[in-house]
Amino acid sequence: MANPNFPTASAQKVSNLWNSDYALADEGSYFAGANAWTAAATGIVITASVADDALPAGATSAPNSPAMIIYNAENANNPNAVSIYPRYCKLTTKVIPLTTVTWYYAWRLDATNRYASGGTALTMNNVNPGSTRAAKGAVTFGVLAVTSTTVSSAHRLVSNGSLAGAAPVALDTYLWQFGAPGLAMDSARLATVKSMTVQVPPVVIPPGWSLQLELWGATYGATGAQYDVEWGHVERTPGL
Repeated sequence: MANPNFPTASAQKVSNLWNSDYALADEGSYFAGANAWTAAATGIVITASVADDALPAGATSAPNSPAMIIYNAENANNPNAVSIYPRYCKLTTKVIPLTTVTWYYAWRLDATNRYASGGTALTMNNVNPGSTRAAKGAVTFGVLAVTSTTVSSAHRLVSNGSLAGAAPVALDTYLWQFGAPGLAMDSARLATVKSMTVQVPPVVIPPGWSLQLELWGATYGATGAQYDVEWGHVERTPGL
Protein backbone atom coordinates (compact mmCIF):
# COMPACT_ATOMS: atom_id res chain seq x y z
CA MET A 1 0.00 0.00 0.00
CA ALA A 2 1.01 3.63 -0.26
CA ASN A 3 2.88 5.14 2.65
CA PRO A 4 0.17 6.20 5.19
CA ASN A 5 2.67 8.40 7.01
CA PHE A 6 3.26 10.51 3.91
CA PRO A 7 -0.19 11.34 2.46
CA THR A 8 -0.55 13.09 -0.87
CA ALA A 9 -3.19 15.58 0.28
CA SER A 10 -4.27 17.55 3.37
CA ALA A 11 -0.84 17.41 4.98
CA GLN A 12 2.21 19.55 5.36
CA LYS A 13 5.30 17.58 4.44
CA VAL A 14 9.01 17.76 3.70
CA SER A 15 10.01 15.71 0.65
CA ASN A 16 13.67 15.13 1.53
CA LEU A 17 13.37 11.69 3.18
CA TRP A 18 17.07 10.89 3.31
CA ASN A 19 20.02 13.25 3.64
CA SER A 20 22.61 10.91 2.13
CA ASP A 21 23.67 7.28 1.76
CA TYR A 22 26.15 7.88 4.57
CA ALA A 23 23.30 8.87 6.89
CA LEU A 24 21.53 5.63 5.98
CA ALA A 25 24.72 3.65 6.56
CA ASP A 26 25.25 5.38 9.90
CA GLU A 27 21.82 4.30 11.15
CA GLY A 28 22.43 0.69 10.00
CA SER A 29 19.92 0.67 7.14
CA TYR A 30 22.27 0.18 4.17
CA PHE A 31 23.18 -3.32 2.91
CA ALA A 32 25.47 -4.46 0.10
CA GLY A 33 26.52 -7.81 -1.31
CA ALA A 34 28.64 -9.25 -4.10
CA ASN A 35 29.84 -12.62 -5.35
CA ALA A 36 33.42 -13.62 -4.62
CA TRP A 37 35.62 -12.12 -7.33
CA THR A 38 38.26 -14.21 -9.09
CA ALA A 39 40.81 -13.32 -11.76
CA ALA A 40 39.54 -16.18 -13.90
CA ALA A 41 37.25 -15.40 -16.81
CA THR A 42 34.26 -16.91 -15.03
CA GLY A 43 31.38 -15.45 -13.08
CA ILE A 44 27.82 -16.48 -12.22
CA VAL A 45 26.11 -17.96 -15.26
CA ILE A 46 22.59 -16.86 -16.22
CA THR A 47 19.99 -18.68 -18.30
CA ALA A 48 20.88 -19.06 -21.97
CA SER A 49 18.67 -18.62 -25.07
CA VAL A 50 16.45 -15.91 -23.54
CA ALA A 51 15.20 -14.21 -26.69
CA ASP A 52 12.43 -11.78 -25.70
CA ASP A 53 10.52 -10.12 -22.86
CA ALA A 54 7.08 -11.13 -24.05
CA LEU A 55 3.96 -11.55 -21.95
CA PRO A 56 2.38 -14.04 -21.66
CA ALA A 57 5.87 -15.39 -21.15
CA GLY A 58 7.04 -18.45 -23.07
CA ALA A 59 9.93 -20.83 -22.45
CA THR A 60 12.45 -18.38 -23.95
CA SER A 61 10.96 -15.23 -22.41
CA ALA A 62 12.85 -13.17 -19.84
CA PRO A 63 9.98 -12.84 -17.29
CA ASN A 64 10.21 -16.62 -16.77
CA SER A 65 14.04 -16.67 -16.73
CA PRO A 66 15.17 -13.62 -14.73
CA ALA A 67 18.86 -13.13 -14.02
CA MET A 68 18.23 -11.70 -10.56
CA ILE A 69 15.43 -11.66 -7.97
CA ILE A 70 15.27 -9.45 -4.88
CA TYR A 71 12.55 -10.56 -2.45
CA ASN A 72 11.32 -8.69 0.64
CA ALA A 73 10.61 -11.45 3.16
CA GLU A 74 9.07 -9.12 5.76
CA ASN A 75 5.56 -9.86 7.08
CA ALA A 76 3.19 -7.26 5.64
CA ASN A 77 1.09 -7.44 8.83
CA ASN A 78 3.98 -6.20 10.94
CA PRO A 79 3.39 -2.45 11.53
CA ASN A 80 7.16 -1.95 11.70
CA ALA A 81 7.91 -3.97 8.58
CA VAL A 82 10.63 -2.53 6.37
CA SER A 83 10.41 -1.80 2.69
CA ILE A 84 13.45 -2.29 0.45
CA TYR A 85 14.78 0.69 -1.49
CA PRO A 86 17.23 -0.37 -4.24
CA ARG A 87 20.24 1.94 -4.64
CA TYR A 88 22.37 0.29 -7.33
CA CYS A 89 23.15 -2.89 -9.25
CA LYS A 90 26.49 -3.53 -10.99
CA LEU A 91 27.25 -6.33 -13.44
CA THR A 92 30.71 -7.01 -14.88
CA THR A 93 30.72 -9.27 -17.94
CA LYS A 94 32.98 -12.32 -17.62
CA VAL A 95 31.53 -14.45 -20.43
CA ILE A 96 29.60 -12.68 -23.18
CA PRO A 97 26.09 -13.70 -24.31
CA LEU A 98 27.22 -15.39 -27.53
CA THR A 99 25.73 -14.31 -30.87
CA THR A 100 23.84 -11.47 -29.23
CA VAL A 101 24.01 -8.19 -31.15
CA THR A 102 21.67 -6.04 -29.05
CA TRP A 103 21.41 -6.75 -25.31
CA TYR A 104 18.30 -5.63 -23.44
CA TYR A 105 17.24 -5.29 -19.81
CA ALA A 106 14.04 -4.83 -17.81
CA TRP A 107 13.23 -4.35 -14.12
CA ARG A 108 9.86 -5.78 -13.01
CA LEU A 109 8.04 -5.70 -9.67
CA ASP A 110 5.58 -8.41 -8.66
CA ALA A 111 3.38 -8.92 -5.61
CA THR A 112 4.77 -12.33 -4.71
CA ASN A 113 7.98 -14.22 -4.12
CA ARG A 114 9.08 -15.03 -7.67
CA TYR A 115 12.10 -17.07 -6.56
CA ALA A 116 11.73 -20.87 -6.49
CA SER A 117 15.25 -22.31 -6.79
CA GLY A 118 18.68 -22.05 -8.39
CA GLY A 119 21.30 -19.35 -8.70
CA THR A 120 23.70 -17.90 -6.15
CA ALA A 121 22.42 -16.13 -3.04
CA LEU A 122 24.35 -12.95 -2.27
CA THR A 123 25.30 -12.39 1.35
CA MET A 124 23.86 -8.97 2.14
CA ASN A 125 26.22 -7.29 4.59
CA ASN A 126 25.38 -4.30 6.72
CA VAL A 127 27.95 -1.71 5.60
CA ASN A 128 28.08 -0.34 9.17
CA PRO A 129 30.03 -2.84 11.33
CA GLY A 130 28.72 -1.03 14.40
CA SER A 131 25.14 -2.08 13.60
CA THR A 132 23.66 -5.46 14.52
CA ARG A 133 20.80 -5.21 12.01
CA ALA A 134 20.55 -8.12 9.57
CA ALA A 135 19.11 -7.83 6.06
CA LYS A 136 15.51 -8.83 5.41
CA GLY A 137 15.96 -8.81 1.64
CA ALA A 138 16.96 -12.03 -0.16
CA VAL A 139 19.03 -11.40 -3.30
CA THR A 140 19.72 -14.23 -5.77
CA PHE A 141 21.49 -14.14 -9.15
CA GLY A 142 22.02 -16.77 -11.86
CA VAL A 143 19.98 -19.50 -13.53
CA LEU A 144 16.74 -19.03 -11.62
CA ALA A 145 13.53 -21.04 -11.55
CA VAL A 146 10.42 -18.98 -10.81
CA THR A 147 7.43 -19.92 -8.68
CA SER A 148 4.99 -19.38 -11.54
CA THR A 149 5.30 -19.17 -15.31
CA THR A 150 2.76 -16.34 -15.22
CA VAL A 151 3.48 -13.02 -13.54
CA SER A 152 0.69 -11.84 -11.26
CA SER A 153 -1.92 -9.31 -12.34
CA ALA A 154 -0.24 -6.84 -9.95
CA HIS A 155 3.14 -6.94 -11.71
CA ARG A 156 4.68 -3.62 -12.78
CA LEU A 157 7.31 -3.06 -15.44
CA VAL A 158 9.27 -0.14 -13.98
CA SER A 159 12.17 0.18 -16.45
CA ASN A 160 13.54 -1.30 -19.66
CA GLY A 161 15.97 -0.46 -22.43
CA SER A 162 19.05 -1.57 -24.37
CA LEU A 163 22.54 -1.99 -22.95
CA ALA A 164 24.50 -2.53 -26.15
CA GLY A 165 23.97 -1.73 -29.81
CA ALA A 166 26.93 -3.93 -30.68
CA ALA A 167 27.83 -7.38 -29.39
CA PRO A 168 28.84 -7.18 -25.69
CA VAL A 169 32.51 -7.86 -24.92
CA ALA A 170 34.25 -9.28 -21.86
CA LEU A 171 34.61 -6.80 -18.96
CA ASP A 172 31.72 -4.61 -20.12
CA THR A 173 30.29 -3.16 -16.91
CA TYR A 174 26.68 -2.06 -16.39
CA LEU A 175 25.69 0.07 -13.42
CA TRP A 176 22.01 0.74 -12.72
CA GLN A 177 21.39 3.61 -10.30
CA PHE A 178 17.92 3.78 -8.77
CA GLY A 179 16.43 7.20 -8.25
CA ALA A 180 19.52 9.05 -9.46
CA PRO A 181 18.97 12.34 -11.33
CA GLY A 182 19.66 12.69 -15.04
CA LEU A 183 19.80 10.27 -17.95
CA ALA A 184 23.52 10.13 -18.71
CA MET A 185 24.92 6.88 -20.10
CA ASP A 186 28.71 6.58 -19.95
CA SER A 187 30.62 5.16 -22.92
CA ALA A 188 27.41 3.78 -24.36
CA ARG A 189 27.12 1.87 -27.61
CA LEU A 190 30.86 1.35 -28.11
CA ALA A 191 32.31 -1.75 -29.75
CA THR A 192 35.17 -1.80 -27.21
CA VAL A 193 35.02 -2.44 -23.46
CA LYS A 194 32.61 0.01 -21.90
CA SER A 195 31.39 1.14 -18.51
CA MET A 196 27.76 2.15 -18.75
CA THR A 197 25.64 3.88 -16.13
CA VAL A 198 21.86 3.66 -16.51
CA GLN A 199 19.53 5.77 -14.40
CA VAL A 200 16.29 4.03 -13.50
CA PRO A 201 13.33 5.26 -11.43
CA PRO A 202 13.22 5.09 -7.65
CA VAL A 203 11.66 1.74 -6.74
CA VAL A 204 10.12 0.50 -3.49
CA ILE A 205 9.85 -3.24 -2.75
CA PRO A 206 7.10 -3.63 -0.11
CA PRO A 207 6.85 -6.66 2.20
CA GLY A 208 5.99 -9.77 0.18
CA TRP A 209 7.00 -8.24 -3.18
CA SER A 210 9.82 -9.11 -5.55
CA LEU A 211 11.90 -7.11 -8.01
CA GLN A 212 13.52 -9.02 -10.87
CA LEU A 213 16.14 -8.16 -13.48
CA GLU A 214 15.51 -9.56 -16.93
CA LEU A 215 18.24 -9.80 -19.60
CA TRP A 216 17.73 -10.97 -23.15
CA GLY A 217 18.78 -10.74 -26.79
CA ALA A 218 16.99 -11.80 -29.98
CA THR A 219 19.93 -13.97 -31.09
CA TYR A 220 21.15 -15.05 -27.62
CA GLY A 221 22.45 -18.60 -28.09
CA ALA A 222 22.88 -21.73 -26.03
CA THR A 223 25.88 -20.53 -23.97
CA GLY A 224 24.82 -18.56 -20.92
CA ALA A 225 26.46 -15.22 -20.20
CA GLN A 226 28.42 -14.94 -16.94
CA TYR A 227 28.76 -11.94 -14.63
CA ASP A 228 30.25 -10.70 -11.41
CA VAL A 229 27.43 -8.98 -9.55
CA GLU A 230 27.15 -6.36 -6.82
CA TRP A 231 23.92 -5.04 -5.28
CA GLY A 232 23.13 -2.35 -2.71
CA HIS A 233 19.83 -1.44 -1.02
CA VAL A 234 18.33 0.32 1.97
CA GLU A 235 15.83 -1.24 4.40
CA ARG A 236 13.57 1.12 6.32
CA THR A 237 10.12 1.31 7.84
CA PRO A 238 8.15 3.62 5.50
CA GLY A 239 7.76 7.15 6.80
CA LEU A 240 10.43 6.87 9.49
